[in-house]
Amino acid sequence: MDETTLRFIAQQLRQPSGEPGREVGERMNVGNAHVNLAAIAALRVAPHDRILEVGMGNGAFVPLILGIDSSVRYVGCECAARRDFFGQRTRFGLESVRFQWKSPGDLSLQT
Repeated sequence: MDETTLRFIAQQLRQPSGEPGREVGERMNVGNAHVNLAAIAALRVAPHDRILEVGMGNGAFVPLILGIDSSVRYVGCECAARRDFFGQRTRFGLESVRFQWKSPGDLSLQT
């Protein structure tokens, strides 16, 4: 890959936009699947747990967390996400999900 391509990919990882940003997110889901699945298993999510995930990417693994028990509440914070990404909540059909687009230092954990 040339320098221009590498810079473009780095930009999409930092601040995804358009179809290339969506593609980068999907590829990261595949490449990081084993790490995400191990992390979810290590959480040992129990009924009524409240989970904060900082850096949830495109949220592809959220349904696995919430599928453990319907009483689990989830807040995902992603500072690199596109604003239109937050329509994902509707895609998941999950009422117990809250996504926030801001830096972790600005995150409000009030539920």
